[in-house]
Amino acid sequence: MSTVATLRVEAPGLGRDAHFQPAIAALKSSPAFASWSTSSLGALAAVSSLRSFGGGQAVMVAGTKPEHVLLVVRGRLRVVRRADKGREVTLETFRPG
Repeated sequence: MSTVATLRVEAPGLGRDAHFQPAIAALKSSPAFASWSTSSLGALAAVSSLRSFGGGQAVMVAGTKPEHVLLVVRGRLRVVRRADKGREVTLETFRPG
């Protein structure tokens, strides 16, 4: 099972209490956000959400425009394409960070 922080580009909320700590911890675990200040991470966490996806569950469908940025916190996220006769071909595997 993978945990994914879904990030939306919106005006940041004002609350930065303990409610956002799991999202802040998830963002800090990524090299892309490691140098960000705690207040910046708090603003981003305020408009983020942590979601879990089960194995084999579709997170996105090919050909659709993504509405969110995904950050893998735990587990892995595979990008697959169906080949002839339904066989899955892995195009990319994303791991935490």
